[in-house]
Amino acid sequence: MKMPAHKKRISPIAAVLILAAGIGTSFIFPGPAFSKPQEIKELPFGLSNPLEEDINILPEVLQDLGLSEDNGVAGFVVDSVARKNAEICADKDCSAVKYNFSQLNQLIDVVVGKGKANLWLVINPVSSYKFTDGKLRRDNRTYLPDGPISRQAYRNYLRELVNHAGAIGRALSGSPDWYVIRWNLFNEVISEWSQTFGEENAAAKYAEFVLDSAGILRQLSPESKIVLGGLGSGTDLQEGSRDAAFYIKIFDHLRAAHREYIPFDFFESHWFSAYTDYARNRKGLEVVKEIQDFLKRQGYADKQVIIRAGATYTGMDIDEPKGLMDNLQSESQQAEFLLKRFISNLACGAKAIPWSLISEHKKYHGDAHKIFCFTGLIYNGFPISKKCNPRRQQPCPDPGYGVKKLSYHTFKFLIEKARGADFGNIESVDTAAANVHLYKLKRESGPLYVAWWDYFKEDSGTQKTVTLLVSDIKTAKAQVTDALPEFDGLFQARTHRLRETDYPRFFPSRALPVINGRITLTLDDAAVFIENRHN
Repeated sequence: MKMPAHKKRISPIAAVLILAAGIGTSFIFPGPAFSKPQEIKELPFGLSNPLEEDINILPEVLQDLGLSEDNGVAGFVVDSVARKNAEICADKDCSAVKYNFSQLNQLIDVVVGKGKANLWLVINPVSSYKFTDGKLRRDNRTYLPDGPISRQAYRNYLRELVNHAGAIGRALSGSPDWYVIRWNLFNEVISEWSQTFGEENAAAKYAEFVLDSAGILRQLSPESKIVLGGLGSGTDLQEGSRDAAFYIKIFDHLRAAHREYIPFDFFESHWFSAYTDYARNRKGLEVVKEIQDFLKRQGYADKQVIIRAGATYTGMDIDEPKGLMDNLQSESQQAEFLLKRFISNLACGAKAIPWSLISEHKKYHGDAHKIFCFTGLIYNGFPISKKCNPRRQQPCPDPGYGVKKLSYHTFKFLIEKARGADFGNIESVDTAAANVHLYKLKRESGPLYVAWWDYFKEDSGTQKTVTLLVSDIKTAKAQVTDALPEFDGLFQARTHRLRETDYPRFFPSRALPVINGRITLTLDDAAVFIENRHN
């Protein structure tokens, strides 16, 4: 069943279960919850940067989306660990240091213990203390390690952090084999290290941080993978670029220190963009391919690409400081971006991709108009009608706290459909049709094809009929299912609601004949799943 050309899609209003959580400095380890094999198997899907207000709902969200090990192989959550929130100097000269890991305790409890998902931690080395030779950051309040004393203080902190995380994770998981799946060596490092150390010294100082960190991580958490801090929405690793020059210098320092030892496993990047740019960043570059080509040129073809964060927004806010939300985007467009982003980038070789965020920020660094206040899977109820101008911001008012967007349901449906797939071997199938994409995933339950039309690249109506090669479909008819719920998608009056009990029936499905290994179907704004028909 296809939508009329004028019809749009709406997300439901659905209450979000709130779970009580809150952990102080003391932590009581529960009995075994679940066990893991020696080598963790992982879904390449996850969530990044859960907000403080997400902590209570995070376990329920992980389980409902299918990212929990309750559903077999688990997905992941990626979040930052702030050193400045854990490190406490016991005297004026910081000759004695104590650590309060209550925030880490709470994160591991909800992700690993209650949520039963994997954990990917971003190391943040910023300290509130100078330790004699630390380097003052631009905020004039905090420091990065620089000389031998402050670097040693950082190494001491990291040892405590890794050991503490491992002990709690093993206790909460009930598995002696548990480990943090990835340690990320900070975030958008060019900006941070250049601002603190200057352009000439930035690469060398970041290389010191990499070597200090990797030495400890390889020793204390050898199963974990190490992710080199990459770039954000302005990634540019083309030859001769500032970004490429920065990382080439880092690689030179790392090789000089250890010619036979490369202290990282992945190179990461992340970007937020319009719904049309699911594979490209703000500079128009295909991120995964760009990083792969750069690593090959530098002799690191064995290092893999990972995406650490990213999303697109819903609505519009022309008061967004950088002008990133001048164009109105529907929930439907956000949902199609999510599916296309995951499938296309995994097919290009990315090994894991999360979505940012779960719930929307009410304010980001004190500003309610930042793009990160609109990228969540769930509305937060802000702004109310008295705090927004419908001519400058949509939706106005916010649909309400706990309202799940279409992207939430599309994410859940994608995880369900793709479960059991060989994500390291997604095949791109030639369609011979302009702007039509087709990917084949091999699953234990049978092949899954994912197809879509980038309609925004054409001015040829709202539908396109194509014939696609689906040679691995062995039934006389294929089951074709839309990846978007069939409901009106206006931000204003929500006269239709999707009931949780109707999942997944609100994804339109039909049976179409397969003739000589080919299927003819009509595509619109919805990507579709194509698979063997079982009834």
